[in-house]
Amino acid sequence: MHFSVRSAIEDDIGALADIEVEARTRFTDTQMSEELRGYRTPETELRACQYEGLLWVAEVPDHGVVAFLAAQTLEQGLHVLQISVLPNAGRQGIGTRLLSQVSHEAKSRGLAHVSLTKFALVPWNAPAYARYGFISLRPHELSPAMRERLVNENDAGLNNRVAMRKSAA
Repeated sequence: MHFSVRSAIEDDIGALADIEVEARTRFTDTQMSEELRGYRTPETELRACQYEGLLWVAEVPDHGVVAFLAAQTLEQGLHVLQISVLPNAGRQGIGTRLLSQVSHEAKSRGLAHVSLTKFALVPWNAPAYARYGFISLRPHELSPAMRERLVNENDAGLNNRVAMRKSAA
């Protein structure tokens, strides 16, 4: 599948929520509740990421935007708030390219790492990100901000989450 990655523009933002929700159809009821599978990152958050130059989309000719990655600065790195790829566009290298983009951006900004949180026990979540060089952080390695993020996710019903980090170098 031929695709390109570019910075998101204002016209992209409205479609990203649908991509996010459709991407979550891969989760079962035991992995994520139906309510959480329907969650949409608020457009205000996406616009803030775009404003900071931290929102990218993957676009397929004649199909449009099929994936996105939204990030924010967190401590000495960039934190991936959301990465979503439409299921029919999966396993084509799109997610890998988006992760490369955020790593490149962190390095170009002089930041040390890229972080994210994922489900520890879902095979195509944390175990897959480990193959991309992300390392699961132990409780004593968590910064206060990352610890708070995990607590907030757990309180929202996202259980068995792990914080992961990869060097931006």
